[in-house]
Amino acid sequence: MVNRQGVEVLRSTLDFLGQYAETHFADEERRMAQANLAAFEQNKREHNEFRSKLAEIKAWVNREGATTVEVVALKSTLEDWLVNHICTVDVKLRGTDDG
Repeated sequence: MVNRQGVEVLRSTLDFLGQYAETHFADEERRMAQANLAAFEQNKREHNEFRSKLAEIKAWVNREGATTVEVVALKSTLEDWLVNHICTVDVKLRGTDDG
């Protein structure tokens, strides 16, 4: 942002995260469905919430540009995802991975 590259970098980061999430979530949801895991519905709901948050931030950046507010919102979303999803819901998936 200081170098006036904030919009491009934030858009690129949001695009990467969106693509990664779609690929990762699709694979994870497929594996959970195949294994008939109880956490499947909760996990899918949380995946959709994460997708929505990324889409909201991306729409805001596309409309308004990048400011510290959007960067902080993305950072907060990612921190929340790490702590409240990966470290709680995803740990239930241990042992279900074939590889």
